[in-house]
Amino acid sequence: MPDDTAFGFDHLMLMMIEKGLDVRAYPFSGFWLDIGRPDDYDRANTEFEQIRDKFLRRGPSSPR
Repeated sequence: MPDDTAFGFDHLMLMMIEKGLDVRAYPFSGFWLDIGRPDDYDRANTEFEQIRDKFLRRGPSSPR
């Protein structure tokens, strides 16, 4: 990956395809959200607060 240059996942895929590298996709039924833009990052934080119990196990001493 180039130094001092914006380099996203889309750039990585295009570079790999151009180099003839093996690029594959796999089905995923879990929760996934791209946080590459500030508004997407804000959305992820909001959604996480709404569904945090699906991701974090709370014990007796876990803060909420």
